[in-house]
Amino acid sequence: MALVDIKEGDEVVTDFRVTEEKISQFAVLVDDFAPVHFDSEFARNQGFDDTIAHGLFTASFVSGVLGNYLPGPESVINELNLKYHQPVYKGQTIQVLVSVQRVVHAVSAVYLTITISEKSSSKKVVSGRAICSFPSKDV
Repeated sequence: MALVDIKEGDEVVTDFRVTEEKISQFAVLVDDFAPVHFDSEFARNQGFDDTIAHGLFTASFVSGVLGNYLPGPESVINELNLKYHQPVYKGQTIQVLVSVQRVVHAVSAVYLTITISEKSSSKKVVSGRAICSFPSKDV
């Protein structure tokens, strides 16, 4: 999607299933094997219902939505600010909602809000904002 095609109020919603296999693959990728992600007893002793997905694992789905759908493959992420509200557990399906708040053509930037919810309960697990830009192809 090109910058000229993006308008305030545009949004995209995408679902992602969180699996034990995906969490393990992410742990290998980033070398994070903290027990809260893999040891149920440890996680419960920390106050969680079970092991939890990595926070950045959950945030990584935002990157996919921004890069593939809105604002799309011609854009790059300049800023990403996220707040974590609830843990994400294996077996859950999360829903990522990205909404365009403002388009600033003068600087080729799009300001977006992000809400990630656990789909079955609609509980917000992550919220935030992003700024994406469209680098000049002439540079």
